[in-house]
Amino acid sequence: VTVGLCIVVRSACDAWQPVLTGAVFNLVNGDQHEVERESHFLYFLCSWTFGCSGRLPLARSVILGLMLAALVQGLARVLGDGIKKAMRE
Repeated sequence: VTVGLCIVVRSACDAWQPVLTGAVFNLVNGDQHEVERESHFLYFLCSWTFGCSGRLPLARSVILGLMLAALVQGLARVLGDGIKKAMRE
């Protein structure tokens, strides 16, 4: 069950990263309304972190989101691999 949960978390992070990577194109305009219209997920992330108005706050939010996705994905990978190894032994 835990291995399956780790796989689901890793898959969610795999889906999360392209959304944030694509959000870099929103940095060109840096418009809060465009961010809200383009991606509800990105709007939630930037409103929860550094804000959506302006290029710098939006860039900080995107970078933080990418770092969190990588961290969660890494933790899920380590946990899942550890459980698989323990199951084999």
